[in-house]
Order: sequence, then C-alpha cells, then structure tokens
Amino acid sequence: MTYIHTYIHTYIQFWRKNKVKSIGGRKKGFSMAEALVVILLIGLASVAAMPFMTQMAQNKTGVDRNTIKCITANDSSSWYSEADGITSIPSGGTFCYAAVLDTRHNRGRALETTEWYANNGTSAQKIMAKKILRTACDQGGSAACDYFIYNCWKSGSGSAPYCDDTNNFLDLTYYLHQYANITPGGQYIKSRLEGIMPKNVANLENEINYACFNNQT
Repeated sequence: MTYIHTYIHTYIQFWRKNKVKSIGGRKKGFSMAEALVVILLIGLASVAAMPFMTQMAQNKTGVDRNTIKCITANDSSSWYSEADGITSIPSGGTFCYAAVLDTRHNRGRALETTEWYANNGTSAQKIMAKKILRTACDQGGSAACDYFIYNCWKSGSGSAPYCDDTNNFLDLTYYLHQYANITPGGQYIKSRLEGIMPKNVANLENEINYACFNNQT
C-alpha cells in the first residue's frame, strides 16, 4: 500500500514542473490533460486516506462508546458474581460484551477508557470499570491484569489491608487467593509478579505477605 505522503509528494513534484509561467505579463495555466492528472492524484490521496480516517473514527467513537455505555448502564448481574467475584463473558451483542473483549485485546481506546473510569469516575463508575478489567483479565487480557498489579504498586496503602479492597473482589488480592494455574489471568499475574518481586517493591511485598495470612472470602 502506498502511503498518503507518497501521493502528496508526487503531486508537489508535478506542480513544480508545471507551475504557471509568465508570458508577456500573462499567466499560462494547466492544460486540460494536466488538470485531469492533478484531479486524479487528489482523488487517489483521498481514497488512500479513507481507511485511516475510518479507523480514527472507530477508535474515537465506536470502542469508547461501547465501554462508556457499559459503565454508565451499571448492570453486571449476568456476568459478574457479587458473592465470589467469578466472571463470565457478557452476552454477545451487548455494550458490555464489546467493552470486555476490546479491553481484553487492548483494541482501540477501550483499555484506556476503562482504566480512566476505574481511577477517576464516580464510585459506581469505578466499580463497573474494574469489573470490566477483572473480566478481561480473567479471559487472558494481560494489559487488563497489569492494571491490578500496577494499581497496587503505585497506589497501595502503607498499612493493612494494603491493596485489598475488602468490600469486593476488584483488586490484586482476589488473584493472590486463586490457584496459580486455573485461569489465564491468574497464570499471567503469577508470572508477572515473579518477575517484579526481585525489584523489592514494598507495596507488592506487603500485599503478598498480607494475602498469605488473610482469607479474603
């Protein structure tokens, strides 16, 4: 595929070779054939730009819109268990289905939007956003899993319960209480923490030690 800048460069070179010339104080413009070539080049540049512009529009409205609508709907009853934190993929064709899958695969702006609401939304929005992240992580979304690791790393408390939000299962503690190789998310977090721990991250060390002696359920 030829890049847009190649078309524009060709157009500029053509224009420079055929720019108007002064003849007796009067200007000579493009011939009909030359004008058609210019129009053709502009048309090709426009066609080349369309996929890029379409992708930009999808990233700005499509993915973000699904994530925001899922968060603001504030209904996870069919895919998140308040009793034990067990997740499942939302029903196909719903906003939350798209939000979870796009967050899992880090498509468009879904992950960015979900994390923003998890950190900056209202209380209800934060909870819904973390449910999306939890579900995406459980399905193997490594970037979603990283949210819980780095949220504890950067924002964990200096005293018990450290990174454990004792009112729900929307934190790193939830994963620390799971069997190591049961879910893709748990496997990833185990491997990721094993790589981070030699760095002596105090918040993560405190959280892991705390989790060993505190049964969240």
